Amino acid sequence: MPGARFKDSIQIKDKESAILMTVISLDSALQRGSQWTDFLELVDRCFIEKTLSKLIIITTGYLQRHYFSLGLEKPLEEKEIEEKAIALDQQWLEKQNAILEGLKIPLEIISWKDLLNRPTTINSRSFEQFFQLIQSDYAKKREFKHLVNKHADGYVTRKILLYCKGKEHFDRNQFHQVVINYVLEECAALQQIFSCGADFLTYPHGKTPPANYVWNTYFKDESLSYVRYETKTLDIKIVPTTQSSLFRTKKEDLSINCASNYVHWALKQERWSLPQQYQFIRGVEQLVTLVNAQNIQQETAQGISKITHRRSV
Repeated sequence: MPGARFKDSIQIKDKESAILMTVISLDSALQRGSQWTDFLELVDRCFIEKTLSKLIIITTGYLQRHYFSLGLEKPLEEKEIEEKAIALDQQWLEKQNAILEGLKIPLEIISWKDLLNRPTTINSRSFEQFFQLIQSDYAKKREFKHLVNKHADGYVTRKILLYCKGKEHFDRNQFHQVVINYVLEECAALQQIFSCGADFLTYPHGKTPPANYVWNTYFKDESLSYVRYETKTLDIKIVPTTQSSLFRTKKEDLSINCASNYVHWALKQERWSLPQQYQFIRGVEQLVTLVNAQNIQQETAQGISKITHRRSV
């Protein structure tokens, strides 16, 4: 499949062109490198074809603030958390500056903090009021609580690998609660997203189950629609376990995801003490690093072998 494509129609009745919005996941491989470039090229093509008139990008550095104090003996001060969150957005923008400046489609970038502070046009509720409602739903509605917990449960190990490298003082249960708070804030922010004036919200895959629940419960009749898109599949190759590596991939994030799933499963099998948790996670992380390094060496050696063979012909 060349490039990227929308899996759903972006045509709007009685409107010549649409406004598209996407939310950036800072740790998603699907929104970096060639995957991200393919998406932006798709958006520009749609602008030239006059099916899209504007792209809104929401950056999420401020959302990551939930994790900044994890693994630390003393929580960070609010000012330092703010600075780290702003820095994440700035780093992302600096990396994307060249490609974003080259876009033909008009672009609006909204930070997560500005999004939460944005006046809402829906039901005259502030973000804080809607967030309290979502927290109440989590406490009282069994189905929603189950969806949030299940989603957080599958996410927590990956976040541990990302945010607790080299930190010995973290509690997995505390981490799990932080992920729940993160997910609830994401759900509550849907109200703000509906107030940004976009016609479509898009992401590389479908809405998360908790977000889909909130969407259908509170915003089913709103005009914003969800449109999926897909890019070229990542290059994954499975090899026999008798070889030196268990799996091969050109995307390190996929190695981390595979390892995260195993770590999450293993930690649920026994009662692990905190030092045991840390030691086990660090060991898996080191294994992933070793596997990726071996894969690079193997690919380099294979490349040299091919070149030598061609020269000898």
